[in-house]
Amino acid sequence: MFAEKSYSKHYVNINVKKVDIYNFPTRVDGNHHVVTQVKGRPLRLIYIGRIAAVRGVFEMLEAVSQLTREGIAVELLLIGESEQNVLQEIISFIEVNELQNHVDYKPYINYENIWEYYFEADAGICLLHPVPNYTDSLATKIFEYMAASLPMIVSDFPIWKQLMDENKCGMAVCPHNIDDIKKKVCPFYSTIPCVSKWGGMDVITMKKKYNWEIEGKKLINFYKTLR
Repeated sequence: MFAEKSYSKHYVNINVKKVDIYNFPTRVDGNHHVVTQVKGRPLRLIYIGRIAAVRGVFEMLEAVSQLTREGIAVELLLIGESEQNVLQEIISFIEVNELQNHVDYKPYINYENIWEYYFEADAGICLLHPVPNYTDSLATKIFEYMAASLPMIVSDFPIWKQLMDENKCGMAVCPHNIDDIKKKVCPFYSTIPCVSKWGGMDVITMKKKYNWEIEGKKLINFYKTLR
């Protein structure tokens, strides 16, 4: 069973039954995106997952720092576990750049609790670096953003960009290009409180294509072929 489409190419010479079963999140029924509709409030960006340099945390922080200095009101919520040395660098960056009121960090939370944070955000962000383990895989958080009806800014890996273009659910950027990241964030800020409407179609897409209910049925049917 392959959790990514790209994995199967490494096993073409193995003569066994095969199936792609993707790690999509559990479907969220309805549009629960209930951000506070207050004109002029800060744009709320969110990232949930392992926090590391290779996962773009310092690019996120630098973009928020520059936008804040330029008068763009942005908040970033980081949720996830991090190695102690990386966490210390993050804390130092926040202090040096006076981002205490713009960046919030929370450690690990239970999966079922992530949705309350997603539903209070305006946009998801995922700036993974172009290493082989990421470029050929679709990050689960992309589909979580979809499930929460969140538009998103993600790394411009070909398969990620294709997903954004096909589903009109976000924008792809070079994860190392701070100016490009800032340019993609600004349209979200300028359209508050309407930004959540852009991601509204994603719940429909989620129900039709990208949820565990569909993948679970595929898994059960695959098991049945093994009898």
